[in-house]
Amino acid sequence: MTPNLQVNGPHGALYCLSNNGWTNSELFLEWLAHFKKHSHPTPEDPVLLILDNHNSHISIPAYKFCKDSNIHMISLPPHTSHRLQPLDLTFFGPLKNALYREYDLHLMRSGHEKITEYDVAGLLNQAFIKVATMSNAASGFRSAGIFPFNPDKFFDNGMAEMRDLPIPPVEGVPEHEMPTPTRITVCPEKTLPSTSQVSTPSTFGSPQSTAIAPSLFDDPLPCTSTKASNSFLAYAPFLSSNKKVYKPANQKKPREKTTFRNSN
Repeated sequence: MTPNLQVNGPHGALYCLSNNGWTNSELFLEWLAHFKKHSHPTPEDPVLLILDNHNSHISIPAYKFCKDSNIHMISLPPHTSHRLQPLDLTFFGPLKNALYREYDLHLMRSGHEKITEYDVAGLLNQAFIKVATMSNAASGFRSAGIFPFNPDKFFDNGMAEMRDLPIPPVEGVPEHEMPTPTRITVCPEKTLPSTSQVSTPSTFGSPQSTAIAPSLFDDPLPCTSTKASNSFLAYAPFLSSNKKVYKPANQKKPREKTTFRNSN
């Protein structure tokens, strides 16, 4: 990689590249060595590394490196980084805004000349030093409920709770053909609408939409308004008066024919 890409970049940064411009498991392994160099983990004082489920983080070499280096990795549940990842909560947003401001200032100073790849490191550094503060770092962990530890942070932020929900039998469907979901997303302090919509699995053919009978639920009730419910909502068939209520989600109503008559 040409050193010109690093000009005026953040001090102590690690510069790497890939064939397609995206990170991968090999680059992540290089980053782990960089992380170890600055965090100094020891058997007496190991380091906890919190990361998301990107496929570049999942490899045997990375696992072995962390095990041998006293780095304990913990992975966030899927689709929760917007609530649990400190960088997402307090750093990436301000950094992006600060970088856009640096772009604007650069364009004004240069007479709107094109920003090249050789300008990016220096512009990023100007934004980085304005955002990368100790208070922002501490705020990220506090906002995620990681430190100080706050196990109720999900509910404070409007996240959904998981509850086990049994599947009632369906008339005419053998027990061995029934799907086996185990959990459903529920939100406390919600009122139940007349019906809600969930998806049933492909066991019964194409994906279907199922009406949930109000009598099946006690308080708390199904939550369909939070982002988490899209990830955790269980797929299950329900009954209403012992009748199937399956209805294809993509079923189209027959179009009414329109007859044109000559007024003459």
